[in-house]
Amino acid sequence: MNKLTLAKCSNILKDPYNNKSRNLFYLFKNKILTFMSTKNFENYFLDFNTYNFSTFAKQIFDEVGYGLRTGNLDLFARNLNENVYFALRDEKLDYKNTTEDFLVKCFPLKTEKWEIVHARTLFLSDLDFSQAYAQITMKYSTEEKEDNYIIFERTVVNNMCFYHWKIFVLNYQYYKK
Repeated sequence: MNKLTLAKCSNILKDPYNNKSRNLFYLFKNKILTFMSTKNFENYFLDFNTYNFSTFAKQIFDEVGYGLRTGNLDLFARNLNENVYFALRDEKLDYKNTTEDFLVKCFPLKTEKWEIVHARTLFLSDLDFSQAYAQITMKYSTEEKEDNYIIFERTVVNNMCFYHWKIFVLNYQYYKK
């Protein structure tokens, strides 16, 4: 197998989306910040369009599931953040031994109602623009009608193709302590 190249990642989840919050101020603030962030993303990225991103996110998600089911490491590595790739590879990548439970839980075949619920920009350095990351939390529903959340990340300097969006966190759930 050829050597896989993985995208640089931030390793930081900034301002996670609180899907359990009923605070109206939080919900309003989240809507405003998400709107502003997605408009900034439209300026940063040549291919980004708020209204089409749900389709692109579902396509990337489905490709990772297909790569995991068939053992296609190139699809798997191209669409996953470095940390997620290594975690899944170490735990479940031997697709002959992968349980169907794991595949159904992490990558269900049928998903619907993809929508952006949270967006943010993360700047790790004030001087280096290559250290700027865009993160989007997507909500989708499965056949069981349960809501799942997944986070995509992309560096701001990768502005040519929507395949630069990487899955940053799988099955994200916010739990208040």
